[in-house]
Amino acid sequence: MKKITIISLVLLLCLSLTGCKSFFPKGKEMEKYDAVTVMGIDRSEAEPSRVEVTLLSKVEKSGDGGGSVTIKTSSESAPTVFEAQRNLRTKEEKVTYLGYVDYLLIGEGAAADDFTKYFDFFVRDHETRLSPRVYVVKGGTAKELIETTSSTKIFLTDQLANIINGAEILGNSSDTKIIDTINQLDGKTGAAVIPAIKSKELENQKRSGEMAEKDVAPAGFAVIKDFRLAGYFDGSAVLGYDFLTDKVKSCPISVRDISGACTALEVVNTKTDVEAKFEGDALKKVLYRVTVTSALAEQQSRERLTTEEGLTDLERKQAEYIQSVMTDAIKESKNFGTDCFALAEKIKLQHPVKWEKIKDSWDKLYPGLEIDTEVVSTVARSYEINQPNGYKGED
Repeated sequence: MKKITIISLVLLLCLSLTGCKSFFPKGKEMEKYDAVTVMGIDRSEAEPSRVEVTLLSKVEKSGDGGGSVTIKTSSESAPTVFEAQRNLRTKEEKVTYLGYVDYLLIGEGAAADDFTKYFDFFVRDHETRLSPRVYVVKGGTAKELIETTSSTKIFLTDQLANIINGAEILGNSSDTKIIDTINQLDGKTGAAVIPAIKSKELENQKRSGEMAEKDVAPAGFAVIKDFRLAGYFDGSAVLGYDFLTDKVKSCPISVRDISGACTALEVVNTKTDVEAKFEGDALKKVLYRVTVTSALAEQQSRERLTTEEGLTDLERKQAEYIQSVMTDAIKESKNFGTDCFALAEKIKLQHPVKWEKIKDSWDKLYPGLEIDTEVVSTVARSYEINQPNGYKGED
C-alpha cells in the first residue's frame, strides 16, 4: 500500500508538469519585473498621519546603439506602508518586486514618530527579505535623500556599499540588517542602535548631467528608545560604540610619538570582554576590557620608534585614546537613559540567577551604574621598516 501511494504521488507530480495547467505557480520572465533596490519610508510632511513610501530602481535597456541606464524613483502616501506600496504597483508598467530590496531607509521624522509603525511591514511581508541593511536618515527624509543622490553615473546602492566597506577600515559605522534590528527591538525597552546616513553637498567633483545633486555620508548611529528616536551617537562616541560592542575590524588611530610628531597606528585586531561584578545579589560595577593589537603605519618624525621606550609610549597613548572614545560613548548612552550596548544580555548570560533579581529594575539601575574601561594595548609590528627615512642614530 505504501509503494502504491508513493507511485501515485510521483505520477501526479509528473502530470502536473505537462499540459496547459501546472500544479506549481506560473512563472514570469524577469524582464517583466521592476527590481526595487532601495525603499524609503517617511512620515508624510503634507499629512503627518500618513506614511510616504519611496522606491528606487535602476532600469537597464539594450538597443542597437548599446545599452542605456535610467534611474527611476516613485513615491506614494497612504495610511500604511502596505497600502502605499500597493498603490505604487498599480501605477507601474512592470511588476514592482520588493524581493531585491537591499537597503531600507527610514526618515528622521518617521523614526522620531514611532519607529515600529514604519518598520512592521518589513517584518511581516512575505516578499521582502530579512537581510536588507537598515539606515536612519539624519536631518532629513528618505525621499529627499533618494531623489538627490542617484544618477546614471553614480547609483545610491553603490554609495551605500562604499559606506559599508569604509566602516571595515574606519570603524565609523556598522552593518545592521532588518533581522538585527528585530532582535534589538525584541525587548521591553524597544531600544536599538541603527547606523545613520545623511546627504551632503558634492565635494571635489564637477557636477554635470550625469552626476547626482548630492553625496551620501555616514552620520553615526541613531539611538531608538521606547520605539522612538532619542538621539545620535556622533563624533568620537561612534568609534567608542564600535569598540564597546566588539565591532571594530580595523581603524586608524593618530597619536603623538615621543618626539611630539604625529604617528598613525592601524588597529589590526581587537577583542572586547565584559565582566559584571556583584556584591551578593547587587550589581556594583561593570568592566569593559578591550585587547587591541595595532601596527605602526606611518610616522612623521625621523626618530626610531621601534625601541622599547618608543613602543611603550605608543601603546600607552593608543590605550588612552581608545578609553576616551569608549568613555564618550558610555556617557552618551547614559544621557539617553538606555542600554545601547546590549549589556543586559551579557549580564544575563554570565549571571542568569542574579539577573532575574535585577532585571525588573534594570532601566533605573543602568543610568547610575559604574562602568569602567580597561585597554590592553600592543603595537606588534612596523610593516616594512624599523627605521624611518633620514634616521641618523645607531642601529
